[in-house]
Amino acid sequence: MKILVSAVLGLLLLLGSLLPYSRIPSAKGQDDNTSTQEASADDSDDEDDNDSFQDRLGAAREARKRAFEEAKQRRQEASEEAKTRREEAREEFKLRLKEIKDERKAKIVENLDERLANRNEKWIRHFNRVLTRLSQIIAKIKIRAEELAGEGTDVSEVNAQVAEAEAAIEVAQEAVNAQALKVYTIEITDEDSLGDAVSEVIGEFKDDIKAVWEKVREARRQVVEAFVALKRAAGEPDEDRDEQEETSPSPLPSPSPTEVPSPTPI
Repeated sequence: MKILVSAVLGLLLLLGSLLPYSRIPSAKGQDDNTSTQEASADDSDDEDDNDSFQDRLGAAREARKRAFEEAKQRRQEASEEAKTRREEAREEFKLRLKEIKDERKAKIVENLDERLANRNEKWIRHFNRVLTRLSQIIAKIKIRAEELAGEGTDVSEVNAQVAEAEAAIEVAQEAVNAQALKVYTIEITDEDSLGDAVSEVIGEFKDDIKAVWEKVREARRQVVEAFVALKRAAGEPDEDRDEQEETSPSPLPSPSPTEVPSPTPI
């Protein structure tokens, strides 16, 4: 009897010693399941972040396209209105031109009037090409900044400079559109004062073009600054500023005396 009791007690002690180990597979299985769930959650977060980043890139591209179309529309409207104004002014100018009895003087004045109109159109086309190019560069900078931000890079300086550049481009575009609407007509009062009238209108044209050119140049400068800020954010080495000017948006020619008609003795 004593032997039987001892055997039972020994068996119970053995089972009790093995009981903690019996839980190990269950715990391990639970840990594996938890790890799998955490990994799945991490993958889900990565996918969400990637989707959000792609959405931002898509939105940036759409905004770029929309801004380009809006600017194109405004330029087209300004061009059409300018054409209407020039036609109206041209008809009035022809009537006043008949008052000049000297045919040589009348021809000189007529030629100068046409040259002023053509030169103004040429400058407007050039300014619009430059501003279109600057807008395209800024759009690319914004997309690249979005990509860097998605990689965890601080692009606050880039975004601030981009905003400055966009504002400068807008100011320049408004100036160009306003210049497109201007009509330069030589005032004909009497034949003796024709020379002074020609000099006055040419001087006015030069001053106006230079004022617009300054705004376009400032827009270009701000775009260059945004380009430099992007390079810094990307960790690219800074180049000499002269090199930046050469490799960034194309140079903007200065208005010179050869770009406007010269007064002809009348």
